Amino acid sequence: GKDDVTGERLVQRDDDNEETVQSRLITYHEQTKPLVKYYEEKGILVSIDGIGTPDEIFSRIKVVLE
Repeated sequence: GKDDVTGERLVQRDDDNEETVQSRLITYHEQTKPLVKYYEEKGILVSIDGIGTPDEIFSRIKVVLE
């Protein structure tokens, strides 16, 4: 395929396929999601809104870390 804006040829990663996505989703549900619940139950999970510009999000992160 080609980039809609520049017309340049698109490069596809070797792991850009359905099998890899499925594997990563399984890993998320088995390993990452339980950690989120664990930290939430401990009362130490901090969620940061990731909607916005990089500068806005960075500012939110800094507030939590300070």
